[in-house]
Amino acid sequence: MNPLTPAEMVGAIGQAAQAAARTDAPLDDFQRSQLLSAYSATRHLAVELESYPAAVAAFCAGLADRIDARPAAELPGEVAGTAAQLRVTTDPRDAGEVVSALLNLLRAHPSPAAAALRGETQAALRDLCDREVDLLADALERR
Repeated sequence: MNPLTPAEMVGAIGQAAQAAARTDAPLDDFQRSQLLSAYSATRHLAVELESYPAAVAAFCAGLADRIDARPAAELPGEVAGTAAQLRVTTDPRDAGEVVSALLNLLRAHPSPAAAALRGETQAALRDLCDREVDLLADALERR
């Protein structure tokens, strides 16, 4: 869940391109590496914009299903609202905030059910990270 918005990413990439375009001197190694990093970022951003919303939506729905499958009495009361939030979350940054709040709730609750759901949430986050890497790798193979 990238902390930068797509607009912020495009702005940062544009700054690197602008700096390179405005110089009359040959680019040094650092400047060349900055341009290559900007190029790499555009490839990753394209994959993120095209493919990642579906992965985040599937993650949110799956985690909401896990929450709803647990007996409500075993978990902190606020957790039920978290499932509802996850079902309507479409922005990765919003999803990150909801999941962070969920993990904080679960850490503060001493029940075995909260500990189990916390572990499932962490496993779902690992799976989401793996999915993002797979999406990026698949896109790089196609190019």
